[in-house]
Amino acid sequence: MPGLYTFTPGAQGPGSASDIEILESDLKQMKRLADSMQRYCPLGSDDALKAGYDPSDPTRVDKLTKRVGSLAKQAREIEKGVDLARTAFEQLQASREEVDRQLPDDEAERRQASVKVVRLLVNSPTNFHTLLRALGVEVTEEIKEALDNALRRGFSDSQADQWLYGSQEDQRRLRTTVQDLQDQLQRLEEDLTIKRDTVDRLYSERDEARKTARDQRDARKTAERETHRVRQGRDRLREEALAAERATRADKLSIDQLKQEKDRLAQQIQQLAQERSDAIARANEAYAELQSHKDELSALRKELSAFKYRQPMVEEADATIKALRDQAAKDREEGAASKQLAQIAEGHNKKLVTENLVLSGQNEKLQRDLAQALQNVTSLEGDRDVLSQQNGALQQELSTARELAAEFRGDKAALEQEISKLRESSVSEQRKTLEDLERAEARAGQAQRSCNRLREEVDGQRQTLRDQVSEIMALRNTSQEREEQLSRQSEAQVQQAATLLRHFSIGTESDIWQGLAQRTLHDVTWLSTQATWHPWRIVPSWSTNKALEVQVDDRSVHAAALDVLAILRSRSAGVKNLLSRLQVLQNGLIDSPAVVSSLAEMLLAAFVEAVQDARLHLMHRLVMWQVALEMFPVAQVQETLGRALDMVDGRVARLAGVIRGWDSGDFTEFSSRICVAYPEMALLGFNRNPPGVMAFSRTRRELWWIDNDQVHQDVTEMKLMPISGDAIHLPLDNEERLKWALTHG
Repeated sequence: MPGLYTFTPGAQGPGSASDIEILESDLKQMKRLADSMQRYCPLGSDDALKAGYDPSDPTRVDKLTKRVGSLAKQAREIEKGVDLARTAFEQLQASREEVDRQLPDDEAERRQASVKVVRLLVNSPTNFHTLLRALGVEVTEEIKEALDNALRRGFSDSQADQWLYGSQEDQRRLRTTVQDLQDQLQRLEEDLTIKRDTVDRLYSERDEARKTARDQRDARKTAERETHRVRQGRDRLREEALAAERATRADKLSIDQLKQEKDRLAQQIQQLAQERSDAIARANEAYAELQSHKDELSALRKELSAFKYRQPMVEEADATIKALRDQAAKDREEGAASKQLAQIAEGHNKKLVTENLVLSGQNEKLQRDLAQALQNVTSLEGDRDVLSQQNGALQQELSTARELAAEFRGDKAALEQEISKLRESSVSEQRKTLEDLERAEARAGQAQRSCNRLREEVDGQRQTLRDQVSEIMALRNTSQEREEQLSRQSEAQVQQAATLLRHFSIGTESDIWQGLAQRTLHDVTWLSTQATWHPWRIVPSWSTNKALEVQVDDRSVHAAALDVLAILRSRSAGVKNLLSRLQVLQNGLIDSPAVVSSLAEMLLAAFVEAVQDARLHLMHRLVMWQVALEMFPVAQVQETLGRALDMVDGRVARLAGVIRGWDSGDFTEFSSRICVAYPEMALLGFNRNPPGVMAFSRTRRELWWIDNDQVHQDVTEMKLMPISGDAIHLPLDNEERLKWALTHG
């Protein structure tokens, strides 16, 4: 074993005092830089250079973090080396004690026995080969040849003594090496203490760096609020500029309206003049049409007079025709009466026939003339009716024309009056319009000047806004760069914090470090602890189970919480230190006013997930319940952890609830079947599941676990045997205590 590890006590290795001094110097310089940033940074400013920002600071912080990680890694390696050396030393001590017990007391006898063993090994190469193979040494040809030569030469007692003395010298050198290892172990423990102090200082420096980051975040928010205020001012100026432009457009619109009104009046005057001309033309046309109707009426009257003149001629023709018809009838009657008269009158008859023919022709002509005359009469009567109707229509038109003429004369007079009025009022109206136009032009000029002033002001404000926008864009770019830098720095801090958490915890690889570091760095919200009740303190158990040991530990609340999270989440890790860390966490929450909320929530979630973990003892679950009650309200704990415990072991929640009521000193909540009470303490049994009892101290408010192997009983008393110290004798002086001892002890 001494040849496996070589330590140089005086060497300046990694993690020595010089490295620690360099690290402390860098930390002091970093603290001075942070103080200067806080002292000289203007209020509400996010300018990194004005705030004292140095671009080399993140690099130096990264180097410091890497150096701390390297030191932590070296410290862990040294701790592992120390553990191996301690284990080797313990094994060496045990082997030496075993050898010393087996060796005879007399030195001469021991020497003689050693000589026999050496001679036996040397004289029997087979036995020596077996020994070498058992020690893991390969038997080479040189070793075989050396053994054969020694066997041929023989082996004397003096040579055996020389070998034995040589082994004793090796033993003395081994003792010296062990002493050196012990000294080296002590120095390493001192170095480890120094490194732990350095780590604590690093934690404090990290907290200060977080505070600085929070201050910078607040400054950035202040700058964002200032940017928002500037943006609101810019919007307000823009609205004022738009209002000025609307007012200018309104003035221009009023001028345009006046011009349009002037044009409308001119158009009305022209329209009235055109209407006057049209009215005069219509009057002339009506007069000409009236004269035409008068001429047509005169012609109709003449035709009517001519028709009245022809009426007697028609009557005379009718009378002649009638006489001729009567004469013809009379002649026909006279011709039929006398034949002689016919013969006599044959010549005359022929004459008459001829005359008759002539008369017939004349008669036919007269008939035709009469028919034509009748047609003419009928036509004339129709014409007379038409003329009468036309005459009535003409009379109506004449009266209408007279009325129109009278109305026209009235309209003409009114129009002439209106024209005269317009002529009279047009001058004053035009003068008034010109005055209004001049006033409007004056207002327009004033509005134009105001508009020019407003435009100049707007241009100035626009230029100011452009400058402000440029400044805002620069601030926004700076803010974005700062946010990206902070994001990268935050991500680096998350990675570094996860690395530190992994290194400074129990050394267990787990997936919780990344999420825990990210949640803690991004949301540093503190959760006030529930100070309504102080839990009972856990003291070392009287048990050989290493998982129930409670060791003295000076870790902080958050460091203990990290170890608890790592142990519960990593199922491959052991639970040897879990009860000690839970006790540290429980005591620390009593003294600490607050804890990081994200860490507390992860602890509660880990407790809920771990209730079914087969590695945990009843004591672990009880302390987990008490720690949860210190961080969260009772209702929330019962809803989450209580429900999970009821599905696995409902005794824990009931036991914790009863323990909270024991502060009054009344132990009657449990029946005598499972609990036995004495003046100074009480014992609670679980029907040997798990095998053991839980002890409670009334005066000191302490509880611990006692294995069944540490409980001895007889008919009259029960004896509790601690791991170290005197036994406790408890009487079994009644039937209930005796039954309890037989059931649970």
